[in-house]
Amino acid sequence: MIILLRAVSLGVVAATAALLPGKEATPAPAAQDVKVDRVIYDFGNTEEALRWRTVVDGVMGGRSTGQISTTGAGNLLFTGRLSLENNGGFSAIRSAADSVDYSHADGFIVKVRGDGRTYRFDALLRTGRESSGDAYRVGVEQWRVWQEFTTRADEWIEVYLPFESFSKPTFYGTEMPIAPELDPARIARLGFMLYDKQPGPFRLEIASISTYRGQASTAAPEVIAVSDSRLDRLIERLDVPSEEPYTDQPRDAAADRSELNAYLGAAVSRGVPLFNHGQHGACVAVYETALLGVLHLCSSDLLTESEREHVQHVLGDSWHDAADRAWALREVIDELLIMSSL
Repeated sequence: MIILLRAVSLGVVAATAALLPGKEATPAPAAQDVKVDRVIYDFGNTEEALRWRTVVDGVMGGRSTGQISTTGAGNLLFTGRLSLENNGGFSAIRSAADSVDYSHADGFIVKVRGDGRTYRFDALLRTGRESSGDAYRVGVEQWRVWQEFTTRADEWIEVYLPFESFSKPTFYGTEMPIAPELDPARIARLGFMLYDKQPGPFRLEIASISTYRGQASTAAPEVIAVSDSRLDRLIERLDVPSEEPYTDQPRDAAADRSELNAYLGAAVSRGVPLFNHGQHGACVAVYETALLGVLHLCSSDLLTESEREHVQHVLGDSWHDAADRAWALREVIDELLIMSSL
């Protein structure tokens, strides 16, 4: 499996590689050896989303939840809450059975935006039965193969999932050692599952599922670009209109300060609950994104050169503990709120 971050689109984010250690763009050797074969699901078509359904541990007495919806951008959204009560602990979504022939491909590519949790991408296999209706459905779902991938909080990633790296077929959760390796021609359904034994809310946004041909690396995930999606996502969540980078043209300073206060205040409102629920990394992502937005959108009337340098310095600092970094970023946000209110 190899994870690729989406390429940069905003100029300001391209410059943040110098601010955020460990996020420099690096070559992507795996991407050079593969090409997209076909797009299986593109959820810009709402009819595609209607072909998916949820499967939760309630069938075993558990209390986990799962919901399917679509976003304004036309992506499939899988949300819910994982619970370990009553021996539960999983939530999943499944596509409808289809007749796609995967035998000419070498693996899947999924484009997702998650919450930092580890998910499973799974495939349900035809057992060879020539039946129909409910009996056929049950036969399909008795055999399953899967492969895990770890998301990055609020960042778009592409995950390459080679067929050769999928698990052995399982039968209701039990691995079958005598079963043959995955035969792509038997794949009947696709799905995603959360089964990380960590109770709490989750969120996985899926843009597309494709197949590829070629040889993809199964080494550790490799970052090939800095993603700008956190800024896009924060603007979307805060209902703040996206703006062009600041210019020297005159603007209403009072209105600018009001917008800045609303922007930073909304970031704090989003970040505090995350921090209080122990999701320190997600809180850091919100605060970092807000400050990157300040650097990108604020003119010199709102942000002095010394203030700009201070924000850049804090963003560039290395922190081993996400909670400490969240506090440091929050202090900068509070300082900016105070300064813009004077």
